[in-house]
Amino acid sequence: MEAQVTMEAACREDGITRSADDASVKPAGFLAAGRLAAFLLVTAVYLVRAVLMHLSRYRDAEPGNSMTHLVMRWARAINRAVGLDVTVRGTPPVETALLVCNHRSYMDVTAIGSCLPVTFLAKKEVGSWPLIGPGCRLVDVVFVERESAASRWRSREEIALRLQRGMSIALFPEGTSHEGPGLLAFRPGVFSLAAAGGFPVVPVALSCERRDDAWVGSDTFIRHFMQTFSRPRVRMTVSFGPVMKGDDPDRLRGSAWRWIDATLKHASVSY
Repeated sequence: MEAQVTMEAACREDGITRSADDASVKPAGFLAAGRLAAFLLVTAVYLVRAVLMHLSRYRDAEPGNSMTHLVMRWARAINRAVGLDVTVRGTPPVETALLVCNHRSYMDVTAIGSCLPVTFLAKKEVGSWPLIGPGCRLVDVVFVERESAASRWRSREEIALRLQRGMSIALFPEGTSHEGPGLLAFRPGVFSLAAAGGFPVVPVALSCERRDDAWVGSDTFIRHFMQTFSRPRVRMTVSFGPVMKGDDPDRLRGSAWRWIDATLKHASVSY
C-alpha cells in the first residue's frame, strides 16, 4: 500500500514537472515560429524591392552599388526580426575589398551584411532555394559549384568583375561551415585572384555565443532555426582585420588564416 502511494505521488510529481517543461517550451516554440515567419516576410518584401529596382533601372553611377546597399538594409531588418545581436570589432573596409571569413552558419550572411554594403559568393544550391535564390541573383551574388573546376574558374572571373565595379564581396574559403573551435584550411583560388588582380583582402572572424549556434553536418535549416531562435536573443561577433595586399597568394592566404585563427582563439565564446 505504501509503495502504491509512493508511486502515485511520484507520478503526480512527474506530471507536474512535465507540464512545467511543456509550458516553458511552448512560448519558446512560438517565438521561433514567429521569427521564422518574420524572416520570410522581410525577405519577400526586399525581394519585391530588388525587382522594382531592376525594372526601374534605379542604379548608382557604379552599377550594382545600389544592390549592395539593399543587401545591407535587408540584413539589418532580418537581424532585428529574428533577435540577432551583432557586435562589431575593428573597422569595416570603406574601399572595395575581398572579405574572407570563417563560416559558422547561415547567420553569417546577415551578420556580415549588416556591417557594410556587400554581396557574396554562395554555393550553387542556394540559387534554387525559395525566395533566397531569386533574391541572390538580383543582388549580384556569385554562385559556384565547388566540385567543378570550370565553375570555380567562372566564379573567380565573376568575383573580379564585381570588384572592378566597386562591389565588395564576402566569401568563405573554408568551403563549408564549421562549429569550431578554430577554423579549417583555406582553399587557395580566391587568394590567387587577389594577388593577380591587386585586390585588397580583409580577413573577417565570425564567432557565435554558443557552439550549437553553428549549422553543420546534416542538420536541417528548420530544426536548427527553431532551436537557435527560440532564445530571447542570439549573439554573434564580427571582427574585421587589417587590409592585406600582395602578389604572393600563399602569403595572403596564410596571413588571413592566421589573423582569423588568432582572433577566434581570443573570442569570448561560451562552449
